[in-house]
Amino acid sequence: MDLEMLTLDQGADVAECSDEKLRKHCELTARTSRPLGIKFAGRWFVGKLELLDDLEQGKIDRRRGPYVRQHAEERARKYEGWARPQKPLKVVEPTAG
Repeated sequence: MDLEMLTLDQGADVAECSDEKLRKHCELTARTSRPLGIKFAGRWFVGKLELLDDLEQGKIDRRRGPYVRQHAEERARKYEGWARPQKPLKVVEPTAG
């Protein structure tokens, strides 16, 4: 599975569908050799690459093809880097006054 994960809400935004539709797709593929996502602490997380592949192949709904994938990739760009660790803040030492 791709290491880049999206929340169910983010995945639904990328796929332009409801989070309920995406959750059902996650449940349908959970026990297959290629699950769409993983369930952790009661919440679904969707693999970005798997989502893009399934959209292109028409597995989420009737839309399919490279154009559908390209459009979804453009929507997914806004989530890039959200889960990356932030740089530590610089600690400013108080000056002796």
